[in-house]
Amino acid sequence: MGRSKGEIIQNENRWSKYTWLLYCDILITPTMKKIKWTKLAIELIVVFLGVSAGFLLQNRKEASANKEQEQKYLQGFLADVNVNINELEESVIDDSLLLRNSKLHIASTFMWYSK
Repeated sequence: MGRSKGEIIQNENRWSKYTWLLYCDILITPTMKKIKWTKLAIELIVVFLGVSAGFLLQNRKEASANKEQEQKYLQGFLADVNVNINELEESVIDDSLLLRNSKLHIASTFMWYSK
C-alpha cells in the first residue's frame, strides 16, 4: 500500500459513514477511539485467571501422575528387598548346613587320625 501511517482514509464505496485511520497497520473506526479501560481490564483479568487455572490444573495432574509413579517404584523396591531377604535367609541356611557338615567331616577326620 502506498499510504503512510497516520493517514486518514475514507472509503466511500462500502463504509462511507466511517472514517478509517491507518496506524500501525490497524484500521480504527471513530467509535473505537474511545477505549473502555474497565472492560479491557476485566477481560485481561479473565484471560489471566483462565491461563493461571490451566497451569494449576496441569501441575496438579502431573503431581498426581508423579505420585502414582512413585508408589509403583516403592512397591517394586519393596518386592525386590523381600526377594533379597528370602535369598539371604536361604544362603544363610545353606551355609550353616555346609559349615555343620564341614565340622563333622573335620571332626571325623581328626578322630580317624587320632586312633
